[in-house]
Amino acid sequence: SVSLSVDSSGRLVSLKNLLTGTELIAYGKVAEAWRLVVPSGRHALDLLYGSQQKPAAIEIEKNWGGQALAIVYRGIRAGNRKLPVSARFVFELQDNEPVIMATVEIANRSDREVSEIEFPVIGGLGGFKAAGGGREIQLMHIHSWRRYGRFMGDLLNKPLPDTGRESDQFVREHETAMWEDEHRGRSGFDFHGADEGLYLGYNTDKPQDFVLKAERYPKCVPRGPTHFYPRGTPKWLRLWGVHVARIAPGHSWKSEPVTLRLHKGDWHDAATWYTQNCMPRDDYARPPVWMDDFVGWTEIIGNLYTGEVFHDFKTCADKVIADKKATGLDLLFYYGHTNLGAEGADYDQSPSVAMGGEKGFARMMDRLHANGIRVMLLDHLHRYINSDVPEYKSKRLGRMATIDANGKRVESRWWKETVLSCKRLEGPTPVWIEMCPSCEEWHEHYLDQLRRM
Repeated sequence: SVSLSVDSSGRLVSLKNLLTGTELIAYGKVAEAWRLVVPSGRHALDLLYGSQQKPAAIEIEKNWGGQALAIVYRGIRAGNRKLPVSARFVFELQDNEPVIMATVEIANRSDREVSEIEFPVIGGLGGFKAAGGGREIQLMHIHSWRRYGRFMGDLLNKPLPDTGRESDQFVREHETAMWEDEHRGRSGFDFHGADEGLYLGYNTDKPQDFVLKAERYPKCVPRGPTHFYPRGTPKWLRLWGVHVARIAPGHSWKSEPVTLRLHKGDWHDAATWYTQNCMPRDDYARPPVWMDDFVGWTEIIGNLYTGEVFHDFKTCADKVIADKKATGLDLLFYYGHTNLGAEGADYDQSPSVAMGGEKGFARMMDRLHANGIRVMLLDHLHRYINSDVPEYKSKRLGRMATIDANGKRVESRWWKETVLSCKRLEGPTPVWIEMCPSCEEWHEHYLDQLRRM
């Protein structure tokens, strides 16, 4: 269903869709094998390209269900120096599927970090037949965690989409777009025309730090002016699978696979395959029957972190019962029932004394339920705690805080009401500490609060 070829330096010079007979790499001269990013100083680095290296071996191996092509290196040259970095770049083909799995292994025995590994590299993509004639490369970016695909237009004939922080102004020949996987392991990209396409995906249950990078030649940025090139100027794309591995000296690393799948048809083929093979199989709870005709809720604020009381428990019941008679809405979304109130992130979820205490809260519940009104309480205890509450120190809750890569606790500030708070994050500004969701002690406290409520 698919064939590929590499030259003596390991460059991918042919990628053919045997389902349609199409050669995808229209400009083999611009093909590339891989690229390593190796820092050489605080602000300096070496960019090491596979096309500038000589493989120790190019091996073809038969394995279960298919065969693999491996490009092997027993050292990587950086300028006049040969770094003791061993590498193995592998394309694995499946017998009965138009699928290629691309992986890379690195053993870094040098004294320098290998920060980024770019593989696979598909250069010289000349486009697919467009419905109205000519060539095109339409892109659909699949957001599995949001359950939709986003169409990003024709990348061959128009500027690349703005995905943020690309350094196009410094690039002389091409423009760049990058899509980061964000450690989800569920990135899907379908590059297609009217009747065939190439799906590239990073779909794994063990996600690493992965980014898809696209380069368009020639460039069409800045996006303001219209760019005119001589008739017949080649237009093509290069795709890079970027693994941000940051392999320290003396360490080894193996990538999760990048999937290449060639297909007939437009984006529907890729979307169907992705749904069947890559969508997470989440076991969602069945919604209760009363949600079948659910249309909305009435939102009520109780009291606020600043001490302001908007609706105590009696007032809340009065307002919501009256609202149901006017609107038919029978669900209350109540925020701010604790002592600190909305944005407070209390440790204790007990009903606020200032608004009626436990007895007042119970009477409110009885009245609402008697009028066929359900209640949803918003709290933050499942994830956050306010660093200002006395329990944060007395119970040493900092032990359970989530920390970032630098060992600092993860916190957020919520602006409230005043100029000092809203504009400068000073004054009456809650500071929330993010708690570790895997901490059993914290989880048990949360469950205990739910039982008490």
